[in-house]
Amino acid sequence: MPIHKSLPQGGILVFVTGQREVEHSYQKIRGDTEPCACALFVLPLYAMLHAAKQLCVFGKVKEGDPLVAVATNVAETSLTIPDMKYVVDT
Repeated sequence: MPIHKSLPQGGILVFVTGQREVEHSYQKIRGDTEPCACALFVLPLYAMLHAAKQLCVFGKVKEGDPLVAVATNVAETSLTIPDMKYVVDT
């Protein structure tokens, strides 16, 4: 949230260690966006996630709603995720 609120707009890639951490962090970030009415498009990304859902991180997001991808190391291909500007490595 501090990155989104204080730095220039851009996608945020959050690396965590495993699927459980992805799911927990994904839910936490989504929950944090609701009380503050923040415009973020939050998606999980991990190896066991259905392939169609993995592909969502490579799609277009609505103008003004930066993508936050919460991912395991499967996202080392993140260089191909459009508009990623910030990386948080937990």
